[in-house]
Amino acid sequence: MTETPMPAYVERGGELVYRVPYAARDAMQYVFVLPADAACLGATLARDFSTPTSGLVDVRPAVSAVILGVSRIPAIKSAAPPDSELGGGISELEVAFMVVGVDVRRNRPVVCVPYLFVDSGMAVAAGRELFGLPKQHGVVTIEGDQAPTRVSVDALSIERFDPIVPFQSHRVVEIAPVGGNPAGPRWATLVDAIWGLARAFVSAARLGSEPPRPGAGALAGLLSEAGRALDRLAGDARVLWASIEDFATGRFPVIGLKQFRDVERSDRACYQAIAEATMHITRFGGGGLLGDYTVSLGDLASEPIRRDLGLPNGPIRPLLSAWLRYDFTLEAGRELWNAARPGAP
Repeated sequence: MTETPMPAYVERGGELVYRVPYAARDAMQYVFVLPADAACLGATLARDFSTPTSGLVDVRPAVSAVILGVSRIPAIKSAAPPDSELGGGISELEVAFMVVGVDVRRNRPVVCVPYLFVDSGMAVAAGRELFGLPKQHGVVTIEGDQAPTRVSVDALSIERFDPIVPFQSHRVVEIAPVGGNPAGPRWATLVDAIWGLARAFVSAARLGSEPPRPGAGALAGLLSEAGRALDRLAGDARVLWASIEDFATGRFPVIGLKQFRDVERSDRACYQAIAEATMHITRFGGGGLLGDYTVSLGDLASEPIRRDLGLPNGPIRPLLSAWLRYDFTLEAGRELWNAARPGAP
C-alpha cells in the first residue's frame, strides 16, 4: 500500500513547536511514589489506549503505584540542526503523574503520563502536538535544592461542573516535608539508582519478597541475581524486577494518546493516534533517597487525579521519596496506531 506523502511543515513566526529530538541538561527531578489502586489505573489506561484502538495497543499497569515526578529543567532545546541553532532553549518546571505500564502486545514496559503540568506555553504546545502528552499550563513552585521544602501547582480549573461556576486558578497539588529530611543512601550511577528505587519500593510496599542484593557493580551480575530471584517474587514485584533490564539502559519508552478535536464535529477527533517516543538519560549526575513527605490534591471536577489514578483519600504519604539529577534527550518518535490507518503497524 502506497503511503500518501506528508506535506511540508509551514514554518511561521511565533513558532512554539520545534523539531525533535530535544535535549535537556542538568535536570533535577524529585520522585514521590504513591500507593494506587490497580483497577483504577487499569481503567484509565484502557480509556486512553485499549478502547480507542480496539485492543491493538493494550497497556496495563505494571505496579499498583503512581510516580509523582517534580522536575526543574534549566534548559531544553532542539538537539539537531537547523533548529538546534535557533537559541539556547527554555527553562521548564514540570509536575507529572506517571504510570509504569506493560504493553501487552509488544511484551515490554512503557511509561504513561495521565496528568502533566508545566509552567511554559512552549512546553504545552510541543508536548501535546508532538508526543500526545496531556500537558497543562500551571503556576509551578519548587522550593529547595537537594531536598524540596515545598512544591505546589496552581492551574486553571473548576471545583464542580455548573453553568454559573467560572474556571479559576486553584491549588491542584501541594507537596511538603514531614519533620526533618535526613539524607539517605546516595547513588553514583543510573544502575545503582534504579536498583535502589526498586528495592526501596518493594520494601515500602511490603510485597512479601526480599529483592536480590546487588553484585559487585556489574549490570550483568545484578540482572543474573534478579533472574534467579524471580521465582520467589510475585505480582507487582515480579513485573518490577523483570523491567529492571529495560530501565537500567536509561531508555524509557513514553506513550500518549495524541488527538485533535474536529472543527465541525467537536465530539469527534479529526486526528487520533497512539504516539511513542523514547526518553534517553545521557548523563547521570547522582541521586539518593529523601525523607518523609505528604502530598495533597485539590478536589476539582476538572482534575479528577485521585479518581483516575486510584489514589487514597486525604493527604498521601509516599511509599518512598528520592532525588535524581541527569541530562536527557527526547528522541523522535513513531506511531503505534493511527485511526486513519488502523491496520498499519
